[in-house]
Amino acid sequence: MRYLLLALAWTAYGAVHSAMISETATGYLKRRLGTGFRYYRLAFNVVALVLLVPVVWYSQSLSAAPVVRWQGPWLAVRFALVALAVLLFAAGGRHYSLRQFVGISQLRGTSAGGLASGGGIDARGVLGVIRHPWYAGVVLLLWAHDLDLASLVTSGVLTAYVLVGTLLEERKLVHEFGDAYRDYQRRVSMFVPLKWLRSRLAG
Repeated sequence: MRYLLLALAWTAYGAVHSAMISETATGYLKRRLGTGFRYYRLAFNVVALVLLVPVVWYSQSLSAAPVVRWQGPWLAVRFALVALAVLLFAAGGRHYSLRQFVGISQLRGTSAGGLASGGGIDARGVLGVIRHPWYAGVVLLLWAHDLDLASLVTSGVLTAYVLVGTLLEERKLVHEFGDAYRDYQRRVSMFVPLKWLRSRLAG
């Protein structure tokens, strides 16, 4: 029962998180707040962090002995996953703006970094290999540690949330960039660089 409550808590958090950044919510707030909307990203992050605290606390209260351990030769796999996640974050950081992600750039009326580059789609570097390097890195880190039952539930629900959230974000990007983003989807894989590998093997 406790683990079901934990799964429901993470699911509820994900639902609220997605609702707060949905096109419906942000479109309404843009109309209502006008120039004041520049504060929304920062406020959103603060609220998301505050709501995260009780869910993490409850998850930690259920901590127990691990049921999945990375040990023996599997430790090399674990370290490889962590290293790959760090590489994805670092490579993605060359294209995304942390200040924009937090909401600081918006306060100053700027919006540096992100998907758009020179009026088109930025497909340089890691963004020409996979479309969502930071999300892929998050998923890797969710599983690259010893897991008890609470961690298994948390990692499972959050992995599902990342997948669903990414699909919802892609719908927004298609709406914003149209055929340019659809072409990007056809050329570049979402998380696993299968299309990039096929193009290299074919070349």
